[in-house]
Amino acid sequence: MPPSLLCQPPQHRPAVLRSTLLRLALRCGRVPANNLGKGMLVPGSEVSRQADRIFRVLSVGHVKPGKGGAFVQAKLKCVLDGTIVPHKFRSAETVETVDLDPAEDYSLLYTDGGLVHLMHGETFEQIEVPREAFGELAVWLRDGMSVRVASRQGPTPLPPIRRSTLPSRPCLSIPASPRPQHAITPQHGMASQHASDALAGVPLLFTLPPRAAYEVVETRLGSREGKTDASKPAVLSNGEALRVPHFVTVGDRILVNTEDGTYYGKAGPDEG
Repeated sequence: MPPSLLCQPPQHRPAVLRSTLLRLALRCGRVPANNLGKGMLVPGSEVSRQADRIFRVLSVGHVKPGKGGAFVQAKLKCVLDGTIVPHKFRSAETVETVDLDPAEDYSLLYTDGGLVHLMHGETFEQIEVPREAFGELAVWLRDGMSVRVASRQGPTPLPPIRRSTLPSRPCLSIPASPRPQHAITPQHGMASQHASDALAGVPLLFTLPPRAAYEVVETRLGSREGKTDASKPAVLSNGEALRVPHFVTVGDRILVNTEDGTYYGKAGPDEG
């Protein structure tokens, strides 16, 4: 028991103990369930019967029922196959999170079928990533775009290297659904560590530029009749539909907020 705890009056010791345990938990990569947020990564060991996976938090809701304890209702998405899993965490518990290496800069070379080809900005190493790994961001992928890629920390090396079409540049092929070599279940112990290590070095988190430029390929002429409506529908070169101001016409290049797919403004000649 920490010495500082022994110095506390008996009635204060439970609160001090909880605070001490919380600090220790945070050092071990755990956060209070109430602090879970969108985009955080949670190992499958925190989710029933999902020990060999890693999940990204899509949304969280704090629920205080009339009876029973408060809980956090989370929507989780498997980073390997896109499976959506709802899960409840007790507000009083702490949840393990997955540590990532610092994000690195890549350039998007091209998309071939379901694979996105990226090249490291410094080493020129190329990797192939399943398009579905980008989730909702996939619709905004564009050739030449800068992409920040973060991988799982750990000692396990990257998947085997194979030669790309460029002889001097090795290409890393990232499998769509990598799995540990042996089945992992919670009763084996250290399940989350094995699951996380199985994904060590595998790209897990992708960040696009906050805004990107696309050409308007379809929209109607602006009208003054709808004075209360300041926008009109439009279709972009990537097939996505959104609302734009009435002065936007076919052929214009506009900037779109990649996080929510909304109009930002007209793109300049050098903005991409």
